[in-house]
Amino acid sequence: MNKALTGLLLGAVLAVIWSAVDGARSPDEQTEHQKIIAELEAEAEALREKLRRQQEGSAEPTEPQEEPADPSPNDDLAAVTPGCMSFSQVLRVGSRGEEVKDLQKFLQSNGYFEYQEITGYFGPETEQAVKDFQAAHDIVSQGDPQSTGFGQVGNETQEKLIDLTCETE
Repeated sequence: MNKALTGLLLGAVLAVIWSAVDGARSPDEQTEHQKIIAELEAEAEALREKLRRQQEGSAEPTEPQEEPADPSPNDDLAAVTPGCMSFSQVLRVGSRGEEVKDLQKFLQSNGYFEYQEITGYFGPETEQAVKDFQAAHDIVSQGDPQSTGFGQVGNETQEKLIDLTCETE
């Protein structure tokens, strides 16, 4: 797809979304729409980067990821995730980087994160996977990131992830 067509398509999608945000009836609806917009913008940026790499001839081939064989949240999670996770910050919607990628890999390999690609962007899909993980491990199961931490990777969730991924001697 050429750059002009990609830009035009992206602009049209964003224009439709922005008009939906402007017409939203409540602050909660506006916040949800803004989250979706942020995720779409991150995905668009990732696609632009991928297109740039392909045009430069340095595109990295992507290997299909195998789905885990019948993942169960009660299995020994450390056994399917090599390496010890560490965190330098609370991860929440809008966070980006290697820590988010590691989180997504862990959640995906254990059946919580169903998005096909590890993006390094903490969007609604990652938030839902974190909520599912938190509920399965009795960390928190209601509320929101601001009130209870439900959906963000704060201290308690980080401690559980570290416990599950770090070897103890």
